[in-house]
Amino acid sequence: YTMTNNLMNVLMNGMMNQSSLQSLSQKSGAEPSQVQGVVQSALPVLLQSMVNNAGSGQGEEALSQALNSHAQKGGSLEEQLRDADTADGSKILGHLLGDKQTSVEDQLAQNAGLQQSQVSSILAAMAPALLSSVGKQNPQSAANNQNMSANNLAGALMEMLSGGQSHGQDMNVFDLAARGGKAAQPERQENLGLLSSLAGMFTGK
Repeated sequence: YTMTNNLMNVLMNGMMNQSSLQSLSQKSGAEPSQVQGVVQSALPVLLQSMVNNAGSGQGEEALSQALNSHAQKGGSLEEQLRDADTADGSKILGHLLGDKQTSVEDQLAQNAGLQQSQVSSILAAMAPALLSSVGKQNPQSAANNQNMSANNLAGALMEMLSGGQSHGQDMNVFDLAARGGKAAQPERQENLGLLSSLAGMFTGK
């Protein structure tokens, strides 16, 4: 089972290369190694939240508009993290995570040995870059597809993340992250315990 050319790996690699970690470190005052732990665990949470939002009519429409507007932003993932509009990022987090935002940030902070405010800074910088990357990849972001059903956007997101791999209806982003971690980098394994507890909040598993 290979996880190549999928959006999950593109995002993981783009957000965890040296220049990205350095930018997020400067924004948050955390060490790059601590930032890496937060990004690894936070990315599946944010992506699963997108899929969940896309699965509800009202959330899907708002998410679709946000993806379209952020898809217009130029620059590489690294540049977007460096120049992130964190006020915009905080709003995005509020929409994506809703009432789970504080508990997610708490868990990530405890795991990385950081303050919650530092984790908030990292996530607020990640969020606009994340929407931009997903928006650019989204084949349904074109204006002629404005009236897609919610399931279509949720399905499209899962397909982009898995690189078109077929997945069962109960497959979720956390499963993809776990598979990618096992296949690619053994050090990702240590985050799987945290991921499974976060997964419970977002997938009901």
